Amino acid sequence: MSSDLFPRLREIWDLLVAKRGDDPAQQQRQHQFGGLFDGTPDDDHPVSLRGTKRKIFSHIEAVLAELDPGSWERLREHLVLWFARKDERRGWEQALNRLNEAKAYVYLFKLFRATPSFVPKSKGKTPDLMVEYDDELILCEVKTINRSDETVDKESSNDVLSVSRYLPEGFLVKLRRTLESSERQLEKFRKNNSRNVRKFVYFVVNFDDYSHEYAYEYMEQILVFLNRLHHNKIPEIDRIIFNVYPPFYTATSIGPPPQIYEYEPGDEDTWWFCSISPDMSGGSGSESV
Repeated sequence: MSSDLFPRLREIWDLLVAKRGDDPAQQQRQHQFGGLFDGTPDDDHPVSLRGTKRKIFSHIEAVLAELDPGSWERLREHLVLWFARKDERRGWEQALNRLNEAKAYVYLFKLFRATPSFVPKSKGKTPDLMVEYDDELILCEVKTINRSDETVDKESSNDVLSVSRYLPEGFLVKLRRTLESSERQLEKFRKNNSRNVRKFVYFVVNFDDYSHEYAYEYMEQILVFLNRLHHNKIPEIDRIIFNVYPPFYTATSIGPPPQIYEYEPGDEDTWWFCSISPDMSGGSGSESV
């Protein structure tokens, strides 16, 4: 049943099993998809498809299903490589980061009703995605801000984690540096193109608080921060997009989908304005910062 519900995740799983040649049961324990394809029936559904796990994997599959065959083939190749590696501290974080490129792909496709392209990696810095729209070329850099090393270390040591309503200064410093480096990267690519170019940066944010209890408050603080950057000459980016899980997303089997926050430069008085909408892709390599 799970093979029917998650066909593209199943493709990744089958390639991982073939790549290692291990016993499938052992593979299930070693990969992010552990138990997903065990086929243990429970009211015609595998046990692994209950509750929160089913919701999260359904969202991931919904994103992957939107990719055109060629884009899916290229992304799948990278995902298999990353899911075959597990970092001792951060698990399959790099593989999940690459999945976020698919989120940005779906966002661009829904926005412009045109098929984006994954830009082949080269020695020079290149954007992750681009899409042609009328006489414009939209370049998109995909970034993932993951939980801090300090939080990961505390969790690994079973230390008590404190939750604050306020973003740490280190997060805002990382955000600014990432925007600046993204703008330089996109601008360098733009200079080699004669067309009218718009520059997007698409963030997927995983706050230190795993539950995202204060996600809405954090995003308000980010808006204030972007306004302050705008006043002090923010990097020249046409749109900044944040894909953020709502509060307690990973703790419930139902609830609102991830939220999309879109920031664009306004006039001198409004600075940056923000619109908020559900994640149009229905769910969850970008570069982790």
